[in-house]
Amino acid sequence: MIDDQRLVYHTGSGDTHWLGAESGFVFDLLWKCKAPMNHEFLIAQARQNGFNQLDSLLLEEILKGLCALHLVKIS
Repeated sequence: MIDDQRLVYHTGSGDTHWLGAESGFVFDLLWKCKAPMNHEFLIAQARQNGFNQLDSLLLEEILKGLCALHLVKIS
């Protein structure tokens, strides 16, 4: 983590991505937890960790961005 950003390396494509603070936090949650999660859980976890601005619209934008980078798959 550098200045609240996370550097993520995609081993499949060889691409490297910088994620902002909120995106990095959501990515970390999804990466570390292998159980299915819903939006409410992700938002609650984010707010417990100081990301009070993260709401359902911002979360949806973050998830779409992570999907576009092929870092996560939403099912």
